[in-house]
Amino acid sequence: MKKALAGLLILLGLVSCTGDSNRLTTGEVVFESKDKKVKVFKEEVDFVINQSMDPEMLDQVPKEQLDAQKKAIIKQLAFYKSIALSPEAAKLKATKDYKMALGLQEDTLLTGLFLKDKVKDIKVTDEETKKFYDDNKSAFTRQDNIADLQLIYLPYRSDDEKAQADRVLAEAKQNKDKFGDLAKQYSADKTSGANGGVTGPLPLDKLGADFAPIKDAAINGAVNEVAPNLVILGGDTAVIVKVNKKELKGEVVKYEDVQKNIAFQLKQKKIAEEQAKIEKEIVDKYDLNSIDQLKLEEKAADKDKK
Repeated sequence: MKKALAGLLILLGLVSCTGDSNRLTTGEVVFESKDKKVKVFKEEVDFVINQSMDPEMLDQVPKEQLDAQKKAIIKQLAFYKSIALSPEAAKLKATKDYKMALGLQEDTLLTGLFLKDKVKDIKVTDEETKKFYDDNKSAFTRQDNIADLQLIYLPYRSDDEKAQADRVLAEAKQNKDKFGDLAKQYSADKTSGANGGVTGPLPLDKLGADFAPIKDAAINGAVNEVAPNLVILGGDTAVIVKVNKKELKGEVVKYEDVQKNIAFQLKQKKIAEEQAKIEKEIVDKYDLNSIDQLKLEEKAADKDKK
């Protein structure tokens, strides 16, 4: 993702230097400075996102991550536009350096748009994705045990604590859809409890020996169910385990779960191949490989030494 964000910032730099005559001035505004001089338009943000990411994969990006990326784009665009408003920047537009940079960046931007336009109709069929899946089953076989769990930690020393743990377990079984609320109410681990007891993807094979009972409960437990029995850790802590999702070692991932990712990878491969073909055609047409044989003029300082 860092690589993708770097690509976004490069594209932002190119977009910011396309000249006032091409600047968007109407549409939905997503940011406006207090003095109303700096505006960032939704259309600009969408353009950058769509140029840097495959639109078909946007629904695969978590909303929080996509929102953070859009905010980074808005902030960067606003920064560029703020600089452009300064009198010093206005003076620079008359310089040779500005005109040179603008011309080179225009060529770079046009090249990106040209290549994207050339491959816009590339598709991957369901038959192609299914064949890839069937031919590469080993690549879709789980190599480890991973589970998304919710846990409620309870003290388990005295008879009263043991009885309380049994009562909370019964309540959790009856109200599994409210497990997060129960974790907040009862869990002795306040940090975990405040988060509803959610573990996120947990590599079960990397759990220490002390937590082996949790691993066993996760592997043997039914998905979307609360484990039937308390898990006892160290003789003084009871854990109520709810299994939200699990991926067990040796299982083959269902085709439906990876179809979109396979299609994306195959499409990127086709795009790379097509763009490489186009690049070769242009290199051959204009004899660009002859550049490798150029003898560039020596620097004056080097000539003087000789």
